[in-house]
Amino acid sequence: IYGGAAFVGVLEDLLPGGPKISILPGLVACLFVIFLLAFGVRFPMPLLVALGPVGVALIGYALATTQGPGDAAVLYMWPVLWVAYFFGRTGSILVVAWIGVVHAVALASLPNGEGNLDR
Repeated sequence: IYGGAAFVGVLEDLLPGGPKISILPGLVACLFVIFLLAFGVRFPMPLLVALGPVGVALIGYALATTQGPGDAAVLYMWPVLWVAYFFGRTGSILVVAWIGVVHAVALASLPNGEGNLDR
């Protein structure tokens, strides 16, 4: 999840003509990848459960701080797949509800005219 998000963040930043994105979520995702590669097998279950919601929050932050329209909301699928695979129906319902809250906050934080449901 985090490696893919970091790759997409760096790739979109390097492509000419794309939206100006915030580099912070990509850097945090890179740090998560390094930390998970080093210590992931020793993580207790509560920390593994938190990976999905934390990923959703990072995606929401990236959406809220990107200038202009973009397609980064598609990244919400990765935390949903992570939680659905490892934590079942209840986890899936909770992470989808969390995405709704995070995305609503991201849209509300955008300047007038940019924060609409199409975004």
